[in-house]
Amino acid sequence: MQRLTIIFLVLVAAVVAGIMALNWHVFGVTAHFNMLFGALDATIGAVTIFLMGIITVALAIAFIIWQQLHLVDYRRQAKTLHAQRALADDAEASRFTELGVLFREEMAKQDNRFEASFSALRTEFHEAVNMLAATLGELDDRLQRRG
Repeated sequence: MQRLTIIFLVLVAAVVAGIMALNWHVFGVTAHFNMLFGALDATIGAVTIFLMGIITVALAIAFIIWQQLHLVDYRRQAKTLHAQRALADDAEASRFTELGVLFREEMAKQDNRFEASFSALRTEFHEAVNMLAATLGELDDRLQRRG
């Protein structure tokens, strides 16, 4: 975009210079100019070039001010974007931390459930072993009485 702007400005300057060169006999004529603070006798070409220089300087200053305003706005937006990105990263980190805590809590609950189930199974196994031992003892007693 900047290259196209420069090419456009060079073309405009070339056209203006061409028009001035073709009409130099008109621009070389001395004329009397009334200014705000007095009068001036100068060539039309010199006054035209002077006025174009003033306009060019004014436009350059306006462009520099415009560019600085956009640069300030860009920097402000970049800071805001950086702050928003930091907030999003912090929120994501806290979600991961929260998910880790929740995962650990669920694993602890599952571990407790497993321990409770295992303890109940162990109790049932011991009861079954005791019942089997009692039944075997009773059968042994019966066999000894008969025999």
